[in-house]
Amino acid sequence: MLRGRLALAGLHLCLACVLVLASQSKLCSRDVFIIVEKLLKCDQNSTCSGCRLYTPSIDDYKRCPRSTMLCFANESKVLIKEWDNYCGPRLDKKLGQLAQCFKQPESLCRPCELQNEETAGKFLADLLVTLQMIKSQNCTRPFKSPEHK
Repeated sequence: MLRGRLALAGLHLCLACVLVLASQSKLCSRDVFIIVEKLLKCDQNSTCSGCRLYTPSIDDYKRCPRSTMLCFANESKVLIKEWDNYCGPRLDKKLGQLAQCFKQPESLCRPCELQNEETAGKFLADLLVTLQMIKSQNCTRPFKSPEHK
C-alpha cells in the first residue's frame, strides 16, 4: 500500500511540474514582444490618430497582474479594430492567454475603464514595459529584442 501512495504522490508532483512549466512558457513567449515591437515601429499616430486607450500602469500590474493584462487584451482588441489595414496576429488573444497565468482577487483591482486614456503609442510602450517586467520576474533567460541581436 505504501508503494501505491508513493507512486501517486510522484504522479501529482510530475503533474504540478508540467503545469508550472506550461504557464511559465506562456509567460516567457517572445511572440507577444515581437507583435508589440512591430506595432510600435509603425506610425500608430497617423494610423490610429484618434485612438485613446485605457492604459494600466506598472503599479496596476504589481497590484493586479491578471486584471491589468486583461485590460491590455481588451484595449488591444479596440486598437486593432481601429488600425487601418491591420492583418497581423491577434494580440488580444495572446494577452488574454497570458492573463490566465496569474491568480488574484478581483475585488482589489480597478476596472479597466478607470485607467488613464492614452494614445496608441503610449499604450503600446506601457504594454511593452509591463511585458518586460513579466519576463524579468518569471523567465530564466532575459529577452533580447530582435533589433539587439
